Amino acid sequence: MAEQAEQKAVDQGGGQAPLPPDSIILLPVRQTVLFPGIVLPLAIGRKSSIAAAQEAVRSQRMLGVILQTDPAVEEPTPEQLHRVGTAAQVLRYVTAPDGTHHVVAQGVRRFRVIEYLRGFPFLVARVEEIGIAEVMTPDIEARVGLVRTRAREAIELLPNVPMEVAATIENLDSASALADFIAGILDAKPSEKQDVLEIVDIKERLDKVLALLAQRIEVLKLSKQIGEQTQQSLSSQQREHILREQLRHIARSDRKRRDAERGQGPGHQGAQATRAHARGRRRIRDDPGLFGLAHRSALVETRHRHH
Repeated sequence: MAEQAEQKAVDQGGGQAPLPPDSIILLPVRQTVLFPGIVLPLAIGRKSSIAAAQEAVRSQRMLGVILQTDPAVEEPTPEQLHRVGTAAQVLRYVTAPDGTHHVVAQGVRRFRVIEYLRGFPFLVARVEEIGIAEVMTPDIEARVGLVRTRAREAIELLPNVPMEVAATIENLDSASALADFIAGILDAKPSEKQDVLEIVDIKERLDKVLALLAQRIEVLKLSKQIGEQTQQSLSSQQREHILREQLRHIARSDRKRRDAERGQGPGHQGAQATRAHARGRRRIRDDPGLFGLAHRSALVETRHRHH
């Protein structure tokens, strides 16, 4: 039932005028830059965006994914969109159980907006395709090798990177496709990715990707260093805690041993009293005044017993 409802929504044409051949349905996005060759899921929530995606599916047309200049704008005007975007093929249109809409889009080629067209419930623009003239010169070949090396370095610093990513980087023959693929998966700001998308010259684009890779590698190395220092600090604190516990245990054992040697245990109270009595007798013997006082006390005590 859900699939039938979804298909019905897509099949409804809406009755608008036919689109000119050199025009494209636009899908404004807030934080995503789609590159040719990259497959991305895109969540769509605005009514105009849902209508645009459904019309692209119904008419089997490309969908122009284009970045907003300000992601906070809810309904962007043509002036609030970049001029360069990516024409994408809609591989799948999905309506989730919670009512949200998603498209899985594959970037095909770059385009530049010439003019916007009115009279549609979504954004439509007349565009020109941005062609890529790709010649493998020694300068470009050297940059391609360096991009692959830096990309491998970044992958080694990242956890859980799929093996397919590294394999794709190694197997891409096109310098343009390599630059686009790395820019597409790189953790960079949308504005930085948009800069890459707008660069037509292959050598300049590779240089831009190299600069972004260098920044990312520096951040990853610093993050790793901070993580290792934090781990070392935690390990040091754990070792200090264990050492303090061991020292406290040793101190308690020493106290018990000294207490036992001094006879403070229950079994040594009699011996302690005997030693104290002996010390007292020696003191009386060595001090005549004390001895006399003690002798008199003993006589008084004897007389009291006799009486």
